Amino acid sequence: MHPIHGVAEELTGVIVRDNQFNVTHELKGEAELKQFEKIWKTKQEVILRARPIWTHKLDINAGDRWLYHTNGFAMVVSKTTTGVFKIDENVMFNKLLNIHNTKLDQTP
Repeated sequence: MHPIHGVAEELTGVIVRDNQFNVTHELKGEAELKQFEKIWKTKQEVILRARPIWTHKLDINAGDRWLYHTNGFAMVVSKTTTGVFKIDENVMFNKLLNIHNTKLDQTP
């Protein structure tokens, strides 16, 4: 199952970009992709009073772009309104993505 939409599609890669769109890390190996998928599947939609200041972009399978905040918040980039999701294991997820907390981090 595809980790984002729940359809049959193999996870082939994740590109991590900073807020300037620079590539900072790529996940390609089978073990890292399995770990990504395991954590990614745990995300739950949340309601926030304010949207996070997005710190990164995640390009998943070169087709889906998600905005990401190091506190574990994620939102798919779309022309329509979409929800914000929370990943509870954000510290482990950030390590996997090679993301380190910065002064940009703000809890919404």
